[in-house]
Amino acid sequence: MSARAALEWRVAHLESVVSTQDLARDRVEGGAGEGLVIVAREQRGGRGRRRRDWSSPPGGLWLTAVLAVERLSALAATAWPAATTVAVARRLRALGCRVDVKWPNDLVVGGATSGKLAGVLVERRGAHALVGVGLNVTNDVPEGAVALRALLPNVGSRELWQSARRAVLDGLQEAVTTSPDQLVARWDQLDAYRGAEVTIVDGESTTVGTVLGLASDGRLRLLVGTDELAVGRGKVHVRPA
Repeated sequence: MSARAALEWRVAHLESVVSTQDLARDRVEGGAGEGLVIVAREQRGGRGRRRRDWSSPPGGLWLTAVLAVERLSALAATAWPAATTVAVARRLRALGCRVDVKWPNDLVVGGATSGKLAGVLVERRGAHALVGVGLNVTNDVPEGAVALRALLPNVGSRELWQSARRAVLDGLQEAVTTSPDQLVARWDQLDAYRGAEVTIVDGESTTVGTVLGLASDGRLRLLVGTDELAVGRGKVHVRPA
């Protein structure tokens, strides 16, 4: 299978689900294959990384797409979330939104003092990858988040939601054709935290350093003292100036 062959989507639109990710998983286990897309306007039990709750009220774009793992073979599996994140960010920028990326899987607005616009979750199920994207569109958002309607206030709600869906699906097509070198270069262009002093918290472990950029395998490159370190997991906190 060529990664550059156009993806053919079979989109199921639903008003409300518990989780698009879980529903897509169930359908894959029932025989559904690549191209299935579950889109909901509300999730009652949305989740992010490490099964954290993900607020998914009506008006947002909550989507999971099923891809064949072999389509993503040019990248390490650990780089799939970053590839999706930066590809969707680039498509939203084409709509006129000043969107940046935050490691490992967030789309943000406002740089290092950012508001979260969207998040990505990639899970493998056998020969398939379940690529979930949660994007605030016209929904109410919690503190520390931002919705697309605030960035494009002159676009009607229906058109905005449809444009958001198109941007995500086009971004997925871009993600599967991304090479490791392209991933690093594109991430560096949009990295909200590049050059920032940060603390990475992973359970009881903390690492303090300066963000250098993204490694081609999706890990975060940090300068810690005089050494370069690649971090594969954890939550990023910007250190006060």
